[in-house]
Formats: sequence, C-alpha cells, structure tokens
Amino acid sequence: PQDLSYESQIETQLLKRGVYETPVYTTTVMGKGSFDLSDIEQEVSTDTKIIWEKAVVSISTTDPKGISSMFDFTLNGQQYEMLPSSEFSILGSTGVHGNVAIDPNQTNYQFSFEMPLKGSREISFLPLGENTDVKVGSDWSAPNFTGEFLPESRKITESGFEAHWSVTSYGKNLPQSWIGLASVDNETLLAKAFGVGLYQEVDFYTMVDRSTKYSILFISLTFLTFFMYEVLAGLRIHPMQYLLVGLAIALFYLLLLSFAEIIGFLQAYLVAASATTILVTGYCFSVLKAKKRALSIAALLSALYGYLYTLLQMDQYSLLFGSVLLFSVLATVMYITRNLDWYSLNKTNT
Repeated sequence: PQDLSYESQIETQLLKRGVYETPVYTTTVMGKGSFDLSDIEQEVSTDTKIIWEKAVVSISTTDPKGISSMFDFTLNGQQYEMLPSSEFSILGSTGVHGNVAIDPNQTNYQFSFEMPLKGSREISFLPLGENTDVKVGSDWSAPNFTGEFLPESRKITESGFEAHWSVTSYGKNLPQSWIGLASVDNETLLAKAFGVGLYQEVDFYTMVDRSTKYSILFISLTFLTFFMYEVLAGLRIHPMQYLLVGLAIALFYLLLLSFAEIIGFLQAYLVAASATTILVTGYCFSVLKAKKRALSIAALLSALYGYLYTLLQMDQYSLLFGSVLLFSVLATVMYITRNLDWYSLNKTNT
C-alpha cells in the first residue's frame, strides 16, 4: 500500500496455570490505507502481463488461530469476504485473503478492515506501506517496545500506555512493488517488524531470584553483628555457631521459594522471614548470653527483611537503595569502632 495505518486498543488479562502467569490480550486491529497502481504497468517488463481479474488482497498473521471471528475487507466502498490462508507467499500461508475486483484504469484504491485478534505476550507490525502509521493503546502498565523501530511518542502510566509509530519508506528501505522473490524475502521482511511486548516487571520467581543476590549481605551483616559483640562485649563465639546461623539465614530463600509456589509471594515472604528470625533469635539467646543482644539480632533481621521486601518491589531504584544500605552499614560500623584500639585488642587475645 501507498499509505497504511493501524490502530489497536489492547485489553489484557493474566491467565494462570498452577503458579505460572501468562499475559494474554484481545484487540481489534483497525487497518486502513490506500493503493496507488499508477506505476505498476510502467515497472513491469514488456513480456509480463498483469492479470487484474485475479487480483488478491492478503493479510498475513503469524498465528491465524488468533483471529477470533470472520471479518470483511472494504475496498473503494465494496466489501469482500476474507478467506482462510494468505496468498502473500513470502510470509507463508498463515493469514487471510480476499479476491477483489480491480479496474486497471482506476489507479487509487482506498481500503479498510477491522480484524478481531487474540494473542499473548506481544503484538507487532510490518511497515509495508510507503508511509506506515501505527497507534497502540493498552491497559498494560509495563510495555516493552521491540523491533526495528521505536515509537515516536509514548505515554506510560499505572493504568496503561499509548504509543505511536511513524515509519516512512526511507526508514524501512523496502520496495513498494516487486515480482517474484528477486527483491524481498521472508527474512528481510520480518527483520523490519516492530511492536510492543507485555513485559512482566516483577513476578515472584524474579523476586526470589533477586532476593538471593542479597544473601551474602544478610549473612555478612549478621556475622558482623556477632563479631562486634565479640569485640565490644568480650564474648567468645565458636565458628560452628557462625556456621549454624549462616545456614539458618540461607534457608530463608529455600523457604521463600517453596511457600511462594503454594501461597503467593507476600504470604511466603512473611512466613519465611518470621520463621528465620524466630529461629536465629532463639538460638542467639544462648549464644550471646543476654536477651537484649538476642533481641538486637531480631531487630536487625526484621529491619533487613523489611528493607529487602521494599527493594524487591522496586524496578528502577533497587540498586540505588541497596547501595545506600551498604553505605549506611559501613558508616555505622566505622563510627562504632572509631575509638577501638585494634592492636591492644590483639594483644589481649594473645
């Protein structure tokens, strides 16, 4: 087509199978545009004959099962029934086509159609028009724009997004017409696709995976607290006791994943964090030989698990807040030990 435009308003939902979630959508792709046939006769060679009475319009789709109902194709005010399979052989036979009447003496043809479509995860378009204009809106708040062309404008809010693409013939670098497979092949066309994916910002598997990246931090901070008690309170803590506390904290992540698959992430997080905190605190009553010290460990773990949950809910600022936590901990340790004579401590231990 000379001009081609698509408008699509996507309605999404999450389908669940067990603990897995997949975003699916329904939409009606409203397409319209025009064909300019004035140059066709001039571009073909003298030994080529165009059989206008067998003209076909094809709309290719990667998965025709997603076309949810029959629809018509309107060409210069006349409606044509769309039939199964595409006649546009370069993209294969998946899609629909319609036999249309073409008068070679008429060069300009306006067309439109409304295709009801169902899909999952992504929708994309090919810039087959000399000028291609695409507008997509959705109630999905986390779009992932993909493909050869990025939208010229976009608006993303918590209630959804809107995006607009405009692709000219200079950008797509494809001919408007050709004969056979000499100029364009399947791979060349598909490489020009662009669109939007339904990106899932944070699912519970992602959050569990991200939480494990902080395991060394949790164990290190707890060990550091034990070490500070050894230094400042003169306690003797055996390496085996360090190991047992470290194993208890490490089991938090296994508990989190196991329960999350059954009861959901938030509930699993509360169960795993509570169980770990209670276990370590109870053990510390004997190891640290004072209730206040054990309760300080409980307060530390509670603060860490609360802070970690906040980090897991963030997408763009999790690294920033994690860095701030590490800096704060280091500053606190440096402040507490600023007057400590480490050399005298070593002599005393000797």
